[in-house]
Order: sequence, then C-alpha cells, then structure tokens
Amino acid sequence: MKRLCVFLGLFLVSFTFFFGVVSAQTYQCGADQTILRLSAETNAHAEIYNGAGNYPKDICYNEIFGKIFDDDGNPDNNQNCAGNGVLRLSANTNAHAERLNQGNYNVDVCFGDLVCTARTGACQGTEREIVSLSSDTNAHIEVANKNNYGTIICCSSAFAGGGGGIGDFNSAEWRDKNGQTRIYNANNGSTVTLYTTSSFENGQNIIFEVWDDDNGNGARDIGDDNVGTSMNAQVSGGIASVQLLITADMVEDANDGNDCGIGGGLEFYFDALGGPDNKKITSGKMTVDCKEDDSFEGKITAPVHQGVYFTGKEITFEQDYGSDDDFDFLWKITGKADKNTDTFGITFGINEVGEKIVTLRVTDSEGKWTEEQRAILVVSANKKENFAFINQPFHLQLVSEKTNTGGDNRYNLTIDYAANDSYVLQVSPSGECPGVICLAGNCPSETESVPNGCTDADGKLIINGYRGWAKTNWTWIFDQDSNFSIENAGFRNTYEYGRNEAGERLIKLIFGYNNPSNGIFITKEVTRTFNLGQCQNNGQTWYDINDANGLPELPGYDTRQPNGACVGPDGDVDIDNLNSKVNNDNCCFGDWVCGDPLNTGDRNQYKCYDTTEDDNIQYCSDYTNELACENYNEGILKNHDDYDREPKCGERDDRGNLVECGCEWIDVNDDTNFQCEFFKDTNPSFGGGSNADRSRCSYDYEYGECESGYRTIDLDATFYCGNNVAGDGEVCEDGYNAEEFGCVDETRTILCGAPSIDLGFFGWKQFVISLIGIFLAYSIIHHGKKRK
Repeated sequence: MKRLCVFLGLFLVSFTFFFGVVSAQTYQCGADQTILRLSAETNAHAEIYNGAGNYPKDICYNEIFGKIFDDDGNPDNNQNCAGNGVLRLSANTNAHAERLNQGNYNVDVCFGDLVCTARTGACQGTEREIVSLSSDTNAHIEVANKNNYGTIICCSSAFAGGGGGIGDFNSAEWRDKNGQTRIYNANNGSTVTLYTTSSFENGQNIIFEVWDDDNGNGARDIGDDNVGTSMNAQVSGGIASVQLLITADMVEDANDGNDCGIGGGLEFYFDALGGPDNKKITSGKMTVDCKEDDSFEGKITAPVHQGVYFTGKEITFEQDYGSDDDFDFLWKITGKADKNTDTFGITFGINEVGEKIVTLRVTDSEGKWTEEQRAILVVSANKKENFAFINQPFHLQLVSEKTNTGGDNRYNLTIDYAANDSYVLQVSPSGECPGVICLAGNCPSETESVPNGCTDADGKLIINGYRGWAKTNWTWIFDQDSNFSIENAGFRNTYEYGRNEAGERLIKLIFGYNNPSNGIFITKEVTRTFNLGQCQNNGQTWYDINDANGLPELPGYDTRQPNGACVGPDGDVDIDNLNSKVNNDNCCFGDWVCGDPLNTGDRNQYKCYDTTEDDNIQYCSDYTNELACENYNEGILKNHDDYDREPKCGERDDRGNLVECGCEWIDVNDDTNFQCEFFKDTNPSFGGGSNADRSRCSYDYEYGECESGYRTIDLDATFYCGNNVAGDGEVCEDGYNAEEFGCVDETRTILCGAPSIDLGFFGWKQFVISLIGIFLAYSIIHHGKKRK
C-alpha cells in the first residue's frame, strides 16, 4: 500500500510538473519584456524576471502595452531600477509581494519607464493594470482583470504613448454648482459647473471655452460669441471640471437682438479641448434666463461624503457659503443635538459607531432656505458596518420629468432611484492600526482618520478587498407602492401624477449583506424624502416644467403673487370650478382661489387669494373654515406654543423625534360646533424610525376667554403606540407609557393682556393708609429689638 501511495504521489508530481512546463510555453515572452513571473494566474507566489525559471506565468510589457519596449537600443537594461518601480518581493523566488513604499521587503521589481501606483479601484486615464495583490503587504498575486483582489498595481508608460493609447473625451455636460446634478437651465447670477469625463491620464490639462449660439443651430458658427475667457482644469480620476459664475456682463455681451425678450433666453454651450493630439468635445445646450437669480448656493465641504471615520477622533463640519451675518446655519447629525453655527468640530464617543446622516440647512435674511445632505460612516475596531445611501432621488428633490397621458391634465412622472454609494465594511484588529476590508459595494479607497494609537499610517488607512454587489440584497419601498426586491443598485419606477397627488413623498431602502461562508449577516435601513409634482408647499409654490427636458424651472413661483402661476398645468382657469380640487388643476393654498381680485383682465396677473378669511391671521383659532384650518400657513405657527413646552415646533425632542405643529378642525359639541385649534405632535417617522412601534404624543389646545389679563388653556394629550391610540397604562414596544413619555393632560393660566387687580370696596385712600400703618408697625418693632 505504501509503495502504491508513493507511486501515485510521484506520478501526480510528474504530471503537474509536465503540464506546468507545457503551460509555461504558452505564456512566456522574451526575457527583455518580462516584468516578473507568477506561479499561477491567481493566489500565486512571484519571482523576479530571471529567477529560478520554474514559474509558468510571465507578466510581459509588450502584451500589456501593445509594443516592444526598447527606448535605448539595449533591452538588457529594461529591468534596471531608476524610479521605475512596480512592486516589491520578499525574495527572488517563491515570494510574497507588497505595494511600493511599504518598507517590509527588499527585492525591487522595476521595468523600463513605468510609472506605477497602487489603487483600490480601476486604473485611471491611460494606466494599465499589471497585477493585483490580495493586500498591501504579505500578499498573494494574480494576473490582471481577474478581479479577486483589491489592491491594483497600475502603471503608465510614456514610451507607449501614455499606456497603449493617448486617451479621449467621453462626455461633456452642464452640472449644478456642486457638480452633482446635470442641468439644462440657469439664471443670470447663478454658478454652474462645466463637467467632462475622459480617458486622459491624471494631470492632463483641459481648456474650457463657453460660447453663445446666436442662430440656434447648435453649431459654433461665425458670429457666435465667446462667453467670458478660457478656463483650465487638470484631469483627476478621469474627471476635469471648472465652475462658471454667469455675470450680468456676460449676459449683456452675449445678448443679441431680442434673445432676452419675452420667452427668450441665451443658449450656452462649452467646448473642452485637451490631450496629446488636441481632442475636442462640445457640451449640450444650457438655456440662460436673462433675469437675475436671487437664490443662494453652497455646499457642505466637510466631512467627506461616504467617508470612514474612527470613533474618538474629531470630525470637522464645514460649508462654503461663508459666515455672513445674512445666513443662519443649522446642522443636523444623526445622534447629535442640532447645531446653529457656520463651522464646528465634533468628537464621536466610543459607542456611537454607525452611519451618520449630515444635513445642513442655510436660511437667508428673507427666510428662503436650502438644504444639502450627505452621510459618513463612524467605525471602531472589530466591527462590521453597512453604509446605505440613497443617491436618487436626492434630498428634497422635486421629481417632475413628465409625459402627458392625455385627459384631465394627468401625467406620468418617471422617478430615478439608486443607491450606488452604498457599501459593506469590516474593521479587524491588527495591532494599533486595524485592517479595513471592503466586503461589498462602492467602498472609498481609504479612511479619513485612524484610531487613537495608530501613528504610522500617515493619518489614513488603505481600504482593501473585493468591490462589487455580490451577496447584497435590496428592498425598495415607496410610500404608495408595495415592497419589491431587486438585485442591483440603480433602477427606475413610474408614478402617475395628478393635481391632488403632488407633495412630499418617502422612499425607503433596506440594504442587506448575507455571506453564510463567514457568518456575516447585516442590514441597514435608510429613507429619503422627495417631492412629487409641480404644486408644492400646500399650494403656495408652483414649479413650471421645461417641456424640452422635463426639469423644473427654478426657483419656482409664489402662487400668492400676481404672476399667473396658480393656473396649473393647463395654463387656464376653470371659472366654474375655481374652488374645486377635483375639477380643475389650479394650484392654491387651502381654500384660496386662483383669480383676478383686482379685475385687471390679464390672465398672467392671476394669483391665489383668500375670499373668506381676514389677512391678519395669527393663531389657528383665527381660521373659521375647515379647509383653511387644515391647510394653514406654516409661518404663523413657527415656535408658537403658549405652554412654553420644549422643544419648540420644528425641533427634535430628546428621543430624536421631530415635533410637528399644525392647525386641526375640532368638533367641540357633537357635530354642531367646530373650531380650529393648535396641536403639537411628536412624529417618530421623521426621526429616522418606524411608526409601527414608537411612542408619540399629540396635543390639542383649548383656549378660554381672556379675563382680567389672564387666559386658561386646557391641554388634551393623546398617547399613541405607532398609529393607534394607546389604552390606559399601555406600554409601547419602545418601553414608554403615557406618563413616562410626558403625554398627560394639563391646565395652565397664562397672561393675555395687562393684568388688573380688582380691589372692590378697598379704595386707593384705604390702600395708602394701610401702607403707612405697616411701615409704622415695622419701625416700632425694629426699634424695640435694638433697645434689648
């Protein structure tokens, strides 16, 4: 039996060696073109180009770059090291590998004029993948494009024209100031981004030239004006972009004839030029409204979106609006109290790991506001974390891309939804500087901080490992649809739009990672609020839709102003049904009507106006009809609470629930007497949780008459578990009952004017005599004490 085992063993070794030699002949290249050799295509050891000679897979310059390298006529010098390092090996053969600049190994692998770097994603510009490593050091190796390992060795070669090609433009488009969203329209005074993608190498200079198309043919002809001066940007990661502030001087210079007349506008394009052979690409059209834009723009500049930060380290929050006194800044961060400041830093405690949603609201002196949102991941050692982020629809997006379906002015709205910034991360202890592994998704290439005690990582840790969507699962939930599961990160869904369906919508994503082989099962749930349709803010704002591209014309129209915006999609007013939300598509607040209160006769001057209420409404109780009450003007309730209970309307309580205030039409006497009352509601669905099991409280206020400068207020508190009224003493699933939650009835007396004191028979003369008597009595007693 022993002899049989020895024979079989020798046979298998010989068989393997034989086919290894035969296989080697397939992959061999000339010694002067060999960069290094591998023992296999993946999970391999390596050796230098002239090692023991028994490794079958040659990594060849000419196979990767498409030409024989010979820049000095002496190919024997190709592997000499002179600033052309590729990676390092632990030995001349049977070696592990590491990326450059790790400092653990001493055998350099060099070739020709290669300029190499290690990346955690795809190679950039004209770089070519040489091999990939299983980690930064002590790594196994595989050939290019196997996609099993996360550290990619990418090299470019000037001898091969940069890397087998000279690159070209892929796209050119107009984007918003932040460079995030493609745009087709802009205003005089707004800032836009000229955005290109290309295969040029990093550092390639790109020239941008903006021009106005005077004859509207989409081509740059004689007479088409340059706009401003040429601008420059360098390619980084395949992207080159610059910002352009559209000034009044540019608009005036570009205006030709009646371009800026009624219904007109300037048609801007830009050319991008660059690359070794002067490639060129032209963008699509952007229509510029000649009217000045009074909106304000800015963005969060720190922390980095998708960034990975360790607990116990300070994270800085910054924006680029400036610190002008005309702006108010409100930062909202998951698990932290809201912060009113322009810029600040915060240190996360050891127990506060997880995804943090960062929202910045900026409000100007006129009360206009804008918000931006991004997310970060806070980690600690020995943790596995899911990062789930909904890219589309973006925060507070107005979804308005439409197709007229005919009849009743109804439309189909197409909503893009995607979560391609999501990822799954594992942090494993490895001395003072832990290892960070990407398990799935679009992980960043490195962390933004290191844990305390990690001093040799230069402030960041490389994130290694596989990137892709294997073992992930996705469940998307729209607030008016059933749940549905899908296998990718980006999809589309269609909503049918009608006048009464416009308004705020909610989309929820449950992102999961399930890997039975290593026992990792984690999920993350996130939500995103967006707006559907054109009629918004309870009918106070109308967004016109550009028929050419389906995008909203910003910043929208105030329907309470004489501008004709209230007439809705059909551009007309149904005179017979002005006050009907069913039979017309007018956009108005509450029961206000769209019409011509001054009888100007001009349909473009129509506005929404109130035919039933006085303009001086201050409290909910000032409303006298149900429609106006339930569609109240939110401005009258901001921070209005006669009980002075904390927190105020629009703020969050200590459990992270948003406190909402409103007006409610209350039956005060068996369907015979109704009145509009103020209410306050803690709503956990806006605090990032679910209504299914959360405690919440709704407060109704009943005001008594103002008598002698005082008013009695009865507070009726209703306690809910989720959406159901709780029974007496019932404890919700989050552990609160009504008393512990502070949801109890109260009665309070408050000032409502100058208090009066009714002295009755006690006149002012008696009052003065009494004061004199009290003073004399006090003096006598005090004098007696001193004598004793």
